[in-house]
Formats: sequence, C-alpha cells, structure tokens
Amino acid sequence: MWIETGYGKIVLVCVASLVISASGLLVKASQVDGVILYSKFSVTLLSEFLKLCISSTFLVTSFIDNRPSKNDDDTFPTVRDVGLYSIPALLYVITNNIKYPILERINP
Repeated sequence: MWIETGYGKIVLVCVASLVISASGLLVKASQVDGVILYSKFSVTLLSEFLKLCISSTFLVTSFIDNRPSKNDDDTFPTVRDVGLYSIPALLYVITNNIKYPILERINP
C-alpha cells in the first residue's frame, strides 16, 4: 500500500499538519460579528465521526491485506492498552471542547 512507503508517510504528515493548523483559522473565518452561528459540539462530533470512518476503513483494509491467523494475540488491544490510550484521548476531548470558547474571545 502506498501509505506504508516513506513518501506516503511524509504526505500524510503534511496533510495532517495543514488540517490541524487550518482548523483555528477556519473557525475564526466562519464567525459572524464575533459569534459562531453553528453548534460547536456537533461540528466536533461530526469531524470525529469522519475520522472514525476513515480509521475503520484503514483497519478493514489492513485486515484484508494481512489476514491475521486465529492464534494471533495482537489482533485486539488489551485492557492495559486501552487504559494507556484513554488518558491522551481524554485530554484530546478537553482540548476540542475549549477550542471554540477560546477562539470566540480572541481578536486577531
């Protein structure tokens, strides 16, 4: 798959950097008289759902390409793995929820 090559990884990092850095600018540009006219939480929810769909597509494609054996223990995460990923995920949720109030109060 092209994503696994060195150039594919560079392209993905560049695209992710552009999208992440542009989000604040896009939110600021969408304000009307300093007020955001759409539901901030639904935008965050929809963007996270889109990311989930894209990640699920990559996961299914990976399973189809690699076909893990029935004795493969690395197929599903352990409880410890889930616990380790929960802390950054919680911080990410907090960051997403405070982004809009901060951007409403910033004057460029």
